[in-house]
Amino acid sequence: MVAQGEALGLCGFLASFFNAYSEESIGSFYAENVRIVRRETEAGSEFAVQMLIWLAPFDMGVSQYLQLDFLPSSDTAGVYRVEVYIHRISGQDTYWQRVNERFVNQLRKEFLLWHTMDRDMRLYHIRAAESMLAETQAVLDGEAEARSPSATITSE
Repeated sequence: MVAQGEALGLCGFLASFFNAYSEESIGSFYAENVRIVRRETEAGSEFAVQMLIWLAPFDMGVSQYLQLDFLPSSDTAGVYRVEVYIHRISGQDTYWQRVNERFVNQLRKEFLLWHTMDRDMRLYHIRAAESMLAETQAVLDGEAEARSPSATITSE
């Protein structure tokens, strides 16, 4: 569980963490298409950090879709619960289970690290998350515009 005021900052922190693994396939995983999304509901804002992940050793071909949902708690006001959704895309399921143990442990450590950060670092990650949300929204708006009938190009 995370305080409501920390949910967006934690999203920014985790997205930055995963983006650090998007340059090269060195390390325990490689992340791609990392983004933060927001959805407004009656209960309040919901956030998600979404990405594709390839897990080491890379020659096993294990890839997965990962989504970390930050949802307002129905039990406690001002608190968000975190749900982790992992969907295997490729690789043998026995390998996937084995290499995910290491990955989930690494993710757990990032949650613990968040709790050690001072106020200034948390504010930094809130601003990073807001920037990523704006980028994601711009991409989604561009995709919607490209699909709209008025965006089609006709030739005479």
